[in-house]
Amino acid sequence: MAQEEVPSEEEDWVQKIPTVLHTLSNKLLPIMAFSDLGSRRCDDPQLRDYFDKIRQAAADSRECIVQLRREFHQNKPESQPKSMMDSSKPICPSSDDRSVS
Repeated sequence: MAQEEVPSEEEDWVQKIPTVLHTLSNKLLPIMAFSDLGSRRCDDPQLRDYFDKIRQAAADSRECIVQLRREFHQNKPESQPKSMMDSSKPICPSSDDRSVS
């Protein structure tokens, strides 16, 4: 009888990456929606600016997650080096410097 291989901790974690990324992406949706709603309903220009910055930060974060998911699916773990951090190219390029003032 052939013995079934038990995945290592790293292999187990790598298998969970798509689910974790999906969950993170879903957590950002209400932040984006409610900050957009707050911005539209707010009469105070300073508060509207804060809502817009919150929404934009969430949108940028969501885009990073989309890029990570794309990178993960293009480079299947079977063909990956031992560590996914071995890549020298940035997964999520920095956006323009938005300051929170």
